[in-house]
Amino acid sequence: MTIAELLAREAELTEQSRDLYGPYLATAMESCGLMATALARIDENRALFAAMHAVVCKHMILAALSFVRRHRVQGSMNLRQVTESAQRACYFLAHQRDHVVRETDEELVVSETKVKEKTYAFFDRSMGEHAEAFRQAKKIINMTEAHASLRGAQLIFRRGAQGNNTFFDADDPVLVNVGLWSIINTAIGVLDAYHLANAQFGGLQFAEDFGDRFAAVSAMRDRLHGELWGDPTVQALEEAAGNEDSPREIW
Repeated sequence: MTIAELLAREAELTEQSRDLYGPYLATAMESCGLMATALARIDENRALFAAMHAVVCKHMILAALSFVRRHRVQGSMNLRQVTESAQRACYFLAHQRDHVVRETDEELVVSETKVKEKTYAFFDRSMGEHAEAFRQAKKIINMTEAHASLRGAQLIFRRGAQGNNTFFDADDPVLVNVGLWSIINTAIGVLDAYHLANAQFGGLQFAEDFGDRFAAVSAMRDRLHGELWGDPTVQALEEAAGNEDSPREIW
């Protein structure tokens, strides 16, 4: 299969996704749109927050594209970028000057020394239940998709599959829907964390329609959760995620 043929198949999967994944894809893309437009203003002295927020927005869209193109590990790694960037964005909202080495009209130089450690300490100190929620989100990704594993291999390996037939994950709409639901859930958590950080440290102005749109996405998240978690495949996945010794065949 040539590069052109692979790209054509990627485009085909993307086009088909609107019919295949219905409200899961629609709500995931609404979540991406909400993330991109939730903030009507970011104060000029919060440039480091704005930079990390841009990363959040980018990787949310990349996650959606990865899941519908049947690249689950790639989608999950993009969600890891979302969660880590969102935590750092909140930290920089509260500590906008801590890591600035030099700033001119044309240049902003920062140091990342101990930013990760300081971010986690900040969340434990100032962000309440969000600290544990972000830890759990990354833990699940680390357990299932962040490293080489038989779980990941069985997403693409099928008996008799050879060569380019293993480029795309096995065709399993339920797994794609789980990935898309994870985007929705992550977006809600990130935006709620932004809201809490802003209430404490300021620097942001939310769009006038943010509350209504956030409530609508949250309601759809809950509805889709009830539908998905009634599926035996998802129940088995959830059990496996909490048990490293569980059978791998469910993947």
